[in-house]
Amino acid sequence: ISEISGLFENNYIKTTPGYGKGIIYNVGNIGEINADFINNTHYNTGANGEGGAISIYPNGKIKSITGNFVNNLVKTTNNGAQGGAIYIEGSNSEIGSITGTFTGNKVIAPSRPFGGAISIWSGRYDRIEATFEDNMAFRDGVANGYGGAIYINSNYVYVYDSTFTNNIAGAQGGAIYVKNGASLYLIADEKDVVFTGNKTGIVTIEDDGSYSYPDYELNDLHIGGNVYLHANGGKSIIFNGSITGEGNGDIYIGNSSEVHYTMNDDFTSTSSTITQSGGTYQFNSEVSGNRLRMANNPYVKLGSYTEESTGNTSYGKLNLSALYVTDRVAGSGGTIDSQNNHIDEHSFGLADVANTTNVYLAIDADLVNGEADSFSASSIDFGANVYFVINSINVISDMVGNTPVVATVANSVLAPYFKLSEEEMSIDSATFNYLVTYSTDSGELTFSKNNLYSALHRTDAQRSYNMSRDDEVDTDLGTMEGTNSTLVVNGNGNDINGHEHTGITVESGQTLKFNNIGMDAEGNETGKGFNDFKGPIITNDGTLELNNIVVSENTKTTNSQIGIINKSSGIITNLTGVFKNNEINISGNLGPGVQIDLLLCRGDHVID
Repeated sequence: ISEISGLFENNYIKTTPGYGKGIIYNVGNIGEINADFINNTHYNTGANGEGGAISIYPNGKIKSITGNFVNNLVKTTNNGAQGGAIYIEGSNSEIGSITGTFTGNKVIAPSRPFGGAISIWSGRYDRIEATFEDNMAFRDGVANGYGGAIYINSNYVYVYDSTFTNNIAGAQGGAIYVKNGASLYLIADEKDVVFTGNKTGIVTIEDDGSYSYPDYELNDLHIGGNVYLHANGGKSIIFNGSITGEGNGDIYIGNSSEVHYTMNDDFTSTSSTITQSGGTYQFNSEVSGNRLRMANNPYVKLGSYTEESTGNTSYGKLNLSALYVTDRVAGSGGTIDSQNNHIDEHSFGLADVANTTNVYLAIDADLVNGEADSFSASSIDFGANVYFVINSINVISDMVGNTPVVATVANSVLAPYFKLSEEEMSIDSATFNYLVTYSTDSGELTFSKNNLYSALHRTDAQRSYNMSRDDEVDTDLGTMEGTNSTLVVNGNGNDINGHEHTGITVESGQTLKFNNIGMDAEGNETGKGFNDFKGPIITNDGTLELNNIVVSENTKTTNSQIGIINKSSGIITNLTGVFKNNEINISGNLGPGVQIDLLLCRGDHVID
């Protein structure tokens, strides 16, 4: 048959005993099916019901299927039901391509309800490109049902540019179930592949014929075999539900090429290769009970998903039986980005990283609670000189005060194989800049505020603080530490906001230099500079050098002065800047030969 076209609607098939097939039962070759299949029912009271619309068995082939499959049903009373819309079986059976929509198709059976829309018992699907929505596979009132949209028992299935939404399985594989020995290829070629709202849970048929499933989990895939993910040209494969497995399933990400088949007009097949480049693989819930295999520098994003109906949020998390990273591209095994504003613990039974393949990590840190995304393994097999390299840290809550915060990022097995991209890493939160270091002994990160307070209270003799942002003072600054020490603060035009705290005391023998606080490099006024301090900003009994600074809008308390106090033994070697709206700007003695260049002084203020 070269072509079948038309509308197949409200047809009813009842079989007993034996195995029943669909409305179209193909055992030969069909060129094209261009048709819609709507509200068709296959009811079997004997053995299995196989295919609500189309069945292929034992060795049929169809070059292409284009159409909409809506509310087709396979229901049995004694045995299994498979493929609410399409069922294929036979070692030489094959469908070249399927394009269309699968909506509301169902299989309901006392045992083996497989594939709410499609069941592949054996045979091959060369290309499926479709939307799958509201398909179901279940046994009434019992935790049974596999593959809410697709069940794959064996062989290879290729799914391109498709979406899976609100499909339900009574037991496993809310959208797709991949049995041990089967292989699924998910390919984002011209569009993203997205899984959303797929569920597993007991489904009950109510008296009015409706379906209820009050207790469910969001689940997209259950894997016993192999799943190959290929995202090309900036496209993404996104899982908003969990992925479960049996410990022996493999998820391949970034394999350079895989064999693919295309059916020819004469029903023979031609092989080709699938390649991936530049895509994103996003997991917004837990991936558990599988082995993850990364190659060719893939970008793996562990994000988050909030279910609209409940407001519940899930977060990407890896709980793997093994992680394998291969060296098909020397120098990088890819990136695992776990930044989702939530602290998660990721685990690998085995972490196996080949030579020359560093894995880069982007993590979250909660500095209020002293936590960070953490990684653990039971055993390892690492190549020479390869590491998990942390190159980005997202601070989701800032530390309180200035005491350094310690957070564990690796367990004792992995700790020697972790490092930062820099020995001392500088990161910014919304409010502060931090310096971060890592200990291979403990697997811990140490976070220290990189601010004026920490610079003042270090004790090394020669030190500097280069401001990359405004410094928000959150405590009284106090006395500079380090006998005979020198601190140089380069403001780079940023402000130091006092927030009504008190300022700095420089003791004899110490030198403090401020450059470009609140001013740009050309000396033009910008920002407020030193502002909103309570009492004196600097009390100097050592040596003070102020180049291009702004001192403004500071308040005094009883018997205290504002601005700069130079004590009798203090020396000011240079003073250039702007002083405005302070009751007292400078008091005390200036050093001999001091150069003073006050750019601006406003109001009735006193300069002593």
